[in-house]
Amino acid sequence: MNAFTRNPEFRRNLWLECSPQRLALMPLVILLALFVIGNFGPDNDEGMWGVILSLSVVGFAGLTIVWGCVQAGNALRHEFSDGTWDSQRMSNLTPWQMVWGKLLGGSFYAWYGGGIFLLTALFAATQVEWRFIDALRGCLGLVLLALLAQALSMMKTLLFWQRRPGRTQGPIGAIGSLILIWFLAGGLFSFIGKSYRVKMTQGGIEIFWYGMEMGVDFMLLSLFVLVAWVVAGLWQRMRRELLLRNRPWWWLAFLLFWISWSAGFFTREAEKVWTFFFAAWAALTWMSGYALIFSEKKDAAFWIRFRAAWKRRDGELLQHLLPNWIVSFALALVLTFIALSLSGSGSFFRGLLCLVSLTAFVLRDTAWILWLNLKPGARHPDGAALVSLAVAYGVLPWIDARLFLPMMNVKRRWWSLSSWDFSSNATALALAIQILFAAVTLWLLHNRFRETFGKGPGIRDR
Repeated sequence: MNAFTRNPEFRRNLWLECSPQRLALMPLVILLALFVIGNFGPDNDEGMWGVILSLSVVGFAGLTIVWGCVQAGNALRHEFSDGTWDSQRMSNLTPWQMVWGKLLGGSFYAWYGGGIFLLTALFAATQVEWRFIDALRGCLGLVLLALLAQALSMMKTLLFWQRRPGRTQGPIGAIGSLILIWFLAGGLFSFIGKSYRVKMTQGGIEIFWYGMEMGVDFMLLSLFVLVAWVVAGLWQRMRRELLLRNRPWWWLAFLLFWISWSAGFFTREAEKVWTFFFAAWAALTWMSGYALIFSEKKDAAFWIRFRAAWKRRDGELLQHLLPNWIVSFALALVLTFIALSLSGSGSFFRGLLCLVSLTAFVLRDTAWILWLNLKPGARHPDGAALVSLAVAYGVLPWIDARLFLPMMNVKRRWWSLSSWDFSSNATALALAIQILFAAVTLWLLHNRFRETFGKGPGIRDR
């Protein structure tokens, strides 16, 4: 408890959020609402407690996950809009104190009401013949989901501020975090279910991970580790905001952990399954690189600092400035090579041509995005890049997919690596044109860099 009471940021948010009137009003309203709705429910005790249990779970989700998500983002958003953030950055608070002081302190009132709902749900579950340990697992899962949503909301607010200093994102960003969690969770369970390593039994859920039989506790542990990774990422972003130097290995470690974790749901008996696994993870890693390149800073001032660190051979500063999207693209290349090796669909030269095609494709897009961001006076370079890439992906492939996508026919199977035809003259011409596109965009980017560095004021790292 001393760690909480000694954190000035947590105490400040606690005093702002909790007054004696609010602390007394929250349990009174919750218990009164549960009592009224329970009396209007079924006459038998089991039906009444079932209604109270459902209402308590919904109340926790609405109060702690949805509203708490908004409150966690507001803990930073109000600092930005009120102009008090610079004074906080100059205080002696550590990044870790800032993170959990705002994350838990800013949403403390939502957690206060959510705790009442959880206690009510825990008691109601035991009245409808739930085992206490199962009810406790369910409550723990809800707590972890709330922490995940709030941490993502806070990180989204901080990322927006770092990308566009002086501008704040509205509370709708918190709802976007919830939607992101919904889609990620849905994709994750669909991914695990299709691997045929999950079974529903009368006793609960059986999960086979690396050949070992797991249960619900394994999913709770996985969710806990995911929350820990998100909080660690938030801590890294806060360190950057407080002008402390980071290392790029955190993002690489997270990607390797996620790949290792998901690999346990595949069986080594089927070679095609592993080919699909590495191909799918290569695609997801490529996508993470694209998402990061739009979320991280890449303006002229950033690259001037990066170039100055490169000239000074300052390895520590280069590691701090190294963009995470470069790490994602490098790992994606390795995963693509592994997928091509496992497919057994051709010679080494064939796989090398696949990598050259994909590399040219990504270099073309990356150079184009950076070229737009380095344009003097550009107002919405990322928006222009998104529109142009949407046209390149959604319209131009209908003219000829081999020119605008990495040598694959979109009218055939996406994941069938053996269907890539390198023997035809048309495909060879498409590969040459892709390399030419990449070379042209890199040449344009090189000229833009020369103009930027020639006119730059020589910004030094602080």
